[in-house]
Amino acid sequence: ALIKASMLNSANDIGNQGPDFKYGWGLVNALRAARTLEENRYLNEEIEQGESNTHTIEIPDNVVQAKIMVYWADRDASTSANIALVNNLDATITNDTGAIFYPWILDPTPNPATLDLPATTGIDNLNNMEQVSLFDPVAGTYSFNITGTEIPFGPVKYFVVYDFIYDELEVIYPIGGEALVPGETENIHWDAPRNSSSDFNLSYSNDNGNTWSVIGSAPSDKRQLSWEVPATASGQCLVRIEQGSSVDQSDFQFSIAPVPQNITP
Repeated sequence: ALIKASMLNSANDIGNQGPDFKYGWGLVNALRAARTLEENRYLNEEIEQGESNTHTIEIPDNVVQAKIMVYWADRDASTSANIALVNNLDATITNDTGAIFYPWILDPTPNPATLDLPATTGIDNLNNMEQVSLFDPVAGTYSFNITGTEIPFGPVKYFVVYDFIYDELEVIYPIGGEALVPGETENIHWDAPRNSSSDFNLSYSNDNGNTWSVIGSAPSDKRQLSWEVPATASGQCLVRIEQGSSVDQSDFQFSIAPVPQNITP
């Protein structure tokens, strides 16, 4: 449950803002999910019917989006039940002025036009994960409130995970140390907030950044680009990504070299 929660909450949002019926929570970002666990940005607790638990979340400076999610491994519903959800927990966030923020919700009405609508916020009575997103939050202490709205079979264990997105561009892959093979296709992967309409421009270097060659560009809503690895053998390769005045490159050098052939012991 904890691993799934960290993967859902840290996914790169694609498609409509928030969850949607085309892309779910987005594109898995394994590095951000791992950082959630490494940096101990999670907690777990139990809750009973009618109880309310409050957890304190400290949001640091310069965060452009804070994502806080509660997830619980729900039990199987009866095959005759109208709703598959058995245990219903409800989440909200309260800031120091008393303002209340609700989780994302979608309209499940079986109509193509309705299913394609962007998510709104409100009380969720259908899902066993609820995410509250705060955009450009003021740094400070926030209360993440969990209510046991419907828990018919005793206490439920849940996990809370949280992720902070900063106004910065970061190369995720290749980050350095990889061994790439000429002619193979690799997916260059990066992180960036969704606050710009400018394209991303990608380039690579095979001499530790002294010269750069163009790879291509990607629209502002993408975080990956397929790249056919060039036939240039080097152990001093870097990838660079630019968007407006923001720029980042691989933290360390990676190599490009063909796989050795006809090797015998």
